[in-house]
Amino acid sequence: MGHDVLTSHDAGQSKRKIPDEDVLRYSHSERRALLTLNRKHFVRLHETSPAHSGIVVCTVDPDYRVQATRIHAAIQGLESLEGILIRVSAVKFHSVAENPSPQLEAAAKAAVFVARISIRRRPAPSA
Repeated sequence: MGHDVLTSHDAGQSKRKIPDEDVLRYSHSERRALLTLNRKHFVRLHETSPAHSGIVVCTVDPDYRVQATRIHAAIQGLESLEGILIRVSAVKFHSVAENPSPQLEAAAKAAVFVARISIRRRPAPSA
């Protein structure tokens, strides 16, 4: 998809119990948006620390390719993620049928790329 990705492991920072504030500060110093499953803490950090290069919070999805497609769709039209919080979560499809047909299963899998995407820019502090 053409994104320049640096994982915490690639940066030599995995399994070191680094505080979330430091992770956000590091990503901002590198001019990189931060992608995380740790929604609760990073949404709070967005509220308290508006100076960041973007935060993308996601729900857990075992289908990483579909999740990557949703994330790409959420950010592709944006010129910059500076100061923006983006929430990407999968839409859950439930069948009421005990044994759904293969066509219903295929349609649900094809539609799973649809996501609830919320983009919120932190308002500038009032002077």
